[in-house]
Amino acid sequence: MRGIQDRYIEEGIHNRVSGFESTIRLLRRFPQITAVFACNDESAIGVMNAARELGYNVPDDLSVIGFDDIDLAQEVTPALTTIHVDKVLMGTMALRLLRDRVGDHERAAITTLVTTQLIIRESVRRLED
Repeated sequence: MRGIQDRYIEEGIHNRVSGFESTIRLLRRFPQITAVFACNDESAIGVMNAARELGYNVPDDLSVIGFDDIDLAQEVTPALTTIHVDKVLMGTMALRLLRDRVGDHERAAITTLVTTQLIIRESVRRLED
């Protein structure tokens, strides 16, 4: 993974305020961090706000990636790089599996994989090869 050996995790709930507060704690303890992957886009926006508050430039000093691809992700500055997942398809598949399971209690559990897509925007610094 491009020479990355250390991983840092900061607990929080999945919203902008918690993303902000968690990032403040994280970057004060580990100012050498150069990238943050947030569990959702709301948290990632909080990460970007905290970075600015601490004097970091996104993406030059800190790259930020979210997960969800909410509409606001492309409206913030810089536009948020994120992972897109088809939530409508996920919901549809979940309902189908639930309906099938209710109809047949003995039916074996089924695991379904919904793929994701990286949406590259402006919140990640390009690394030179």
